[in-house]
Amino acid sequence: MELMPCGHPKSAVTSSDEGTSYCGACEAEQKVKSTIPKCETCGSEGRYNSDRDAYYCPRCNIWLEGVCDDPECIYCRDRPEVPNENNQD
Repeated sequence: MELMPCGHPKSAVTSSDEGTSYCGACEAEQKVKSTIPKCETCGSEGRYNSDRDAYYCPRCNIWLEGVCDDPECIYCRDRPEVPNENNQD
């Protein structure tokens, strides 16, 4: 299988402009990556906590998203004050 310089297969090419090929897989990865919030305190990229359906900063141990307004929300109603309660200062 012939690969693009990025390592994805040539079949991932979505378009070509003046001899430059664009990898659809890389474009998709970049779109996903650009939606991940960054910590305003330290600039680290957030990590996703699937149990709480929220992003957090592992370095600062803070949530990067607030809780929702639904008191019955299974993700927010019992969310701890900090993501990793064992890593408090």
